[in-house]
Amino acid sequence: MDEYLRLNLPEQQQFEGYIARLQPEEQESVTMITTSWKEEALSLIERQLFRWIGHLTEQGYAQVQQLTLSQLEQLGEDLLDFCTPADLTQWLEQNT
Repeated sequence: MDEYLRLNLPEQQQFEGYIARLQPEEQESVTMITTSWKEEALSLIERQLFRWIGHLTEQGYAQVQQLTLSQLEQLGEDLLDFCTPADLTQWLEQNT
């Protein structure tokens, strides 16, 4: 859906409420689509972080794994300003 329409936070919450009202098999289909988008974004961000600041700590990796799709998108933009792994740590403290 993000390919065609970007949702702000209230819209995202409304969308999630709609999904919650679907039948379980319909929820699974929608969840599979949104999960694949998040997995692709997560993979890209992890590669960018590795190239930009090197290996992540286990804690940093775990925290990045827990980010929402919108948080991953924001991190993707903000990481361009990172110089050290400490910058990621600080970002995670401020944004999670």
